[in-house]
Formats: sequence, C-alpha cells, structure tokens
Amino acid sequence: MVEFIERNGYRFEHPSGGLMETAEMIEKLAGELVTEEEFSAWLADRISGPYSDDAPADDGQRTSLRSGSVRPGGRAGTRRQPAMR
Repeated sequence: MVEFIERNGYRFEHPSGGLMETAEMIEKLAGELVTEEEFSAWLADRISGPYSDDAPADDGQRTSLRSGSVRPGGRAGTRRQPAMR
C-alpha cells in the first residue's frame, strides 16, 4: 500500500502507534470490523502530497489529500509526472 502511494507521488505517515497500528487497521478492514468508508477516511488523513523529485526543501507545510488544505508538518509540492511504460 505504501509503495503504491509513494509511486504516485504522495507520502504515507503511520499513526502515532506506528506500523503496528497501521497493520491493525488493515486487519480490521479485512475482518470487516470497519467499513470501506471508515478505512478510506483513516487512510486519507495519513496521506500527504503530491510531491515531485525536485520539490523544494521542507517549508513546514504539507497538503492534506483529504481536505486539500496545507497544514503544519510537511511540504506542498507538485505532482510527479507518471512514468512512460
């Protein structure tokens, strides 16, 4: 999941519980203990970007995928062009 997100020019930030909390949420989704909508909202809160390989240095801001707003903690950049295959 993280690789897919990053290959598309975004970044995933694990919650405060780290990798274990991320794994638990994925297990809850697989076990149908959370809805797809709940998982999508949880995921969107942890994805920021888009970024490009030549994005400027961190300016203390990040763009939230969910809200489209800039919030403290990361950087806003430009979307990377997809690779030609």
